[in-house]
Amino acid sequence: MEKGKTVLFGNGTTTRQVAVTLLQKGIEVVIATSQKEMFFGSLDGAAAELLTGVTLKNCRVTNEGYELTFAKESESTSHTARRIVLCDDYRRVPEFSRYGLSACDRVITLSQFITEPETFSKQDGSIVFLTGIYREGNALILREIMESAKRLANDHAQKVYILTGNLKVAAQGLEALYREARQAGVTIVKFTHEKPAIQQAENGGATITFKDEITGHLFRLTPNLIVVDETLTVSAVTAETAGILALHQGHDGFAQADNIHRLPILTNRRDMLAAGPSRAVLDREQQAMDADTITLACMAHEEPQTNTASVHAEIDPGHCVRCLTCFRLCPFGAVVLDTRMRVAENLCEGCGICVAECPKGAINLSHLAAGTPAEQISSAYEAEKADDFQPAIVLFCCSRSAVPAASLANCLGHRLPAGLKIIQVPCAGMISTGDILNAFQNRADGVLVLTCHIDNCHAQEGNQHAQRRVESVLDILDRIGLEKERLLKSTLASNMSAEFSALVNGFAETLLKMGPALNR
Repeated sequence: MEKGKTVLFGNGTTTRQVAVTLLQKGIEVVIATSQKEMFFGSLDGAAAELLTGVTLKNCRVTNEGYELTFAKESESTSHTARRIVLCDDYRRVPEFSRYGLSACDRVITLSQFITEPETFSKQDGSIVFLTGIYREGNALILREIMESAKRLANDHAQKVYILTGNLKVAAQGLEALYREARQAGVTIVKFTHEKPAIQQAENGGATITFKDEITGHLFRLTPNLIVVDETLTVSAVTAETAGILALHQGHDGFAQADNIHRLPILTNRRDMLAAGPSRAVLDREQQAMDADTITLACMAHEEPQTNTASVHAEIDPGHCVRCLTCFRLCPFGAVVLDTRMRVAENLCEGCGICVAECPKGAINLSHLAAGTPAEQISSAYEAEKADDFQPAIVLFCCSRSAVPAASLANCLGHRLPAGLKIIQVPCAGMISTGDILNAFQNRADGVLVLTCHIDNCHAQEGNQHAQRRVESVLDILDRIGLEKERLLKSTLASNMSAEFSALVNGFAETLLKMGPALNR
């Protein structure tokens, strides 16, 4: 299999780790950064193409992968990428304002201290590190602070304090590092309720007054140096690049949405990966694991985000009116705007959201094993019904959640309603208002729509599209004389067999009390 060229966006430790491992595997690597020089040093003798001082301006889908257009000053260049990896370093935001401090030679950031440790270590007097007092800290910052404090206490015999709030040492090695720092003589003061009072003088120095929560004694520190912690967040360049690449971003701008299906390195677009500081706040071990996972994904015989079925969307050019609905809604960026609208089969995940949303019905999914929802519904209740009333229930099930839950319920012997008909869809986002109404027209007494939980949808928003359509049909039911209770939408995970059984049986009991629908 042709490995192709991999473009890395970044200029940090994770960028170097990913580049080195990929180059060692014989994968051609291009490293792009908006900065004018690389900060991570050599690549262990390996050669990569370096693009410095560039910004991404456009990304176009091609048969070979992605065509990237970069701008550098007044010039532009293009590169074809088989894969794209976002792996830049964090943006570190100093927390001076949280502590009421101003930066000076006696009040510095953690980054300043780490960058020039010898300069600040030789100062006389005590040193205080402030971290996580007014917000939740994170393992990476805490590790850097405890390592710095431990080194100061051991190598320079200085009095070192760490003033902190909720001390989180669950990350690998932090508990041991905490003990080592204490043994080296570092004093760690934790504030649970009453926060310390910090007052900065005109000369830049500060006085810290606090009450010890164990002894109740009042303490006052006048350190010669205060080191303030920082908030780690996504770099502005990564956030902008992710937007140009049409990636689903997290609420804080990281290049990976909060979705279990994306972990650890995937995004909503195939062959676009996010690692380390570009996807989340991670400790060093997790960043290293991301670099290894990127290599495995690029070396795999199958694609990193393989479409395990041949199902993909197809646009009928004779019916398409180029309204761009599919282009705007496709969660995987698989709809390409050419002379005619088309779907890039290698990017399509077959969710069917575009099928349900197309106002002209110009899109269909090919190779659906179970058939379209309309085909499955039409054959749902062809057999004659028994004399006694058994509610006919059409159950729309997402193939990734409710279908496995139903199969597990059957395997475990859970009792299910006799009139239950499961309509399998690749994603709940494929269920249209027409499909729901069609179920009632085909003798259903009730319709149940089961989707994935929020932030657990493979298509990210398929469950939300389904929710919106159910709400639309609920308004229609009242106008056509059907009770709203005959339509129910709920969420389910693939391992919730007992909940599946309880839900469908409870719905059947409700319908049994209501009696047949009007069309029966």
